[in-house]
Amino acid sequence: MPNTARWAATLTVAATAVCGPLAGSALASPGGAAAGLYAPSALVLTVGHGESAATAAPARAVTLT
Repeated sequence: MPNTARWAATLTVAATAVCGPLAGSALASPGGAAAGLYAPSALVLTVGHGESAATAAPARAVTLT
């Protein structure tokens, strides 16, 4: 697997592992507001290390606001 594909797969697995438990709160809309008017307020990018995407351990996370 090329390095770019490996990096992308590792990033995807790490982001899913970190953000998966937050999915319920991410889908909640502010009370009293119409759905679809608010964009996400932050994006978290995670980098991990490991032999494969399935066994990668998150090493760093950055929040973009």
